[in-house]
Amino acid sequence: TQVVSSAQDIPAVARQAYADNTKTSRNVLRWEEPPRNVLIIKKPQDEATNAALVNVAQWLHETFPEINIILEADVAHSFLDTLPFTYIIPENTMDEYTRTVDFVITLGGDGTVLHVSSLFPQAMPPVISFSMGTLGFLLPFHIHHFREALTRLICGQEISLLLRMRLACSMHQSNGEPIAWHGKASTTYPVMNEVHVHRGRFPHLTSIDCYVDNEFLTNAVADGLIVGTPTGSTAYSLSAGG
Repeated sequence: TQVVSSAQDIPAVARQAYADNTKTSRNVLRWEEPPRNVLIIKKPQDEATNAALVNVAQWLHETFPEINIILEADVAHSFLDTLPFTYIIPENTMDEYTRTVDFVITLGGDGTVLHVSSLFPQAMPPVISFSMGTLGFLLPFHIHHFREALTRLICGQEISLLLRMRLACSMHQSNGEPIAWHGKASTTYPVMNEVHVHRGRFPHLTSIDCYVDNEFLTNAVADGLIVGTPTGSTAYSLSAGG
């Protein structure tokens, strides 16, 4: 019986550096050591991304055999016969994502990128995204070009980086005490698009006091309030035809 290997058995992330390209005023990625581990995230229950996962993983394994390929547990078990060389992060050791993942490949739509964001509550590794979804606002590469794009990334050719802001969201009472959720103290959630405070099932408008750095900003009387990142606000504008 085959068993998927745990990513706890593979080395930690390689060192990487970010620098400014003075000619283009862009951030670029440079590896101080060759990358060792890649996490591949695919759109669930989709035949096209299933096929793409097999193509990408097998090509990586044959072309760069020194790189360890990490999949989510349910995906790894589904493809165990086809991709027996992959690793998983056990659910009770989610910190292993931060310890092991040098870069991430996403196969799908913008939702796959948002899912990756949820896996890394602290700093995120570089994410290279291949468009196989509906919109693809966050996806600069087409899947047909994955060989060229991944070769450039892994071999240390200068890669431009787009740095995206995330928000840290936590829930507290007026006295500062964390709000319990399902019997557990509230944690801090990384947010890539927006934080949405809504009145829920109650029929009346709600009054929301807004503070920035403990300084009162405004009072909003509305159904709710959205605090968006540049990524989230641009996505709203794009979906509305802006």
